[in-house]
Amino acid sequence: SLIAGVDGAFTFIGLSNVTGYSYEAVVTFKEVEYSSGIVKFENGETIKSVTVNVYETTTSDAAISISLAHTVIREENNNLSVKEILVFNNTGDRAYIGSSPAGSSGHYTVLKFTLPAGATDLTTSSGLVQSYIVPVTGGFVDTLPVAPGETQVAYTYTIPVTGNSYQYSRLTDYAIGSLDILVQGDAISLTGNKFTAAGPLDMGGTAYNYYQSAGFTAGENITFNLSGLSVTTATNKSFTWIVIMISMIVVGGLLAILIIQSRKKSHTKNGETPLDD
Repeated sequence: SLIAGVDGAFTFIGLSNVTGYSYEAVVTFKEVEYSSGIVKFENGETIKSVTVNVYETTTSDAAISISLAHTVIREENNNLSVKEILVFNNTGDRAYIGSSPAGSSGHYTVLKFTLPAGATDLTTSSGLVQSYIVPVTGGFVDTLPVAPGETQVAYTYTIPVTGNSYQYSRLTDYAIGSLDILVQGDAISLTGNKFTAAGPLDMGGTAYNYYQSAGFTAGENITFNLSGLSVTTATNKSFTWIVIMISMIVVGGLLAILIIQSRKKSHTKNGETPLDD
């Protein structure tokens, strides 16, 4: 049961405190949902208190920026797999709810994400709820309002490549305080005007080349070149094996013909008449 207090507090009575049960309090204020996060009773607890903050809203994104950004790049099946981890910061005192419609979804665009040209296989993870994501030309948007404070999001995508180098380029929709890039594989190097090498890193037995930048302004292009990719080599190896197999078939056929002809000549020398094929 639910009891409402005169001070605005709510008390839930009769909840089970059995291990394995979890609860979440959600408050809606001015059409924006605010969550308490997951609440669990542990070690025999019978009382839990949580505070859910609510905010006035704004349609201006002036207080929205990316304080930290991390990009992890690795080769996978002759493509590049890219994971972006972004820490958004709302420095205002109001929840940002967006102002322009997000396509025909009936929601408003809150956070915008521009992807490199040709990016495919978008997968969203922490901080992004699939039902609030709307695909748009050149990327996707999130329609979930952003409360004051930090919000971390993460997503991955695939970039098809055809050679041993790739020119990465994408627009940043927000100012970025610091962007770090980890490139898996010590043979792959990154060069770009705003990036400096910060040395190799070993993370769990996997080698990465680590690069840092001072940051970017909103509307600026993030560009860098990757070299030393093994896509061309892998493709050439596959092609080489096909050529070898074809060559073996051709050579095998020629050897069979030569053996037959040799046998025919041998029969003729012995006075025998070769049979027609």
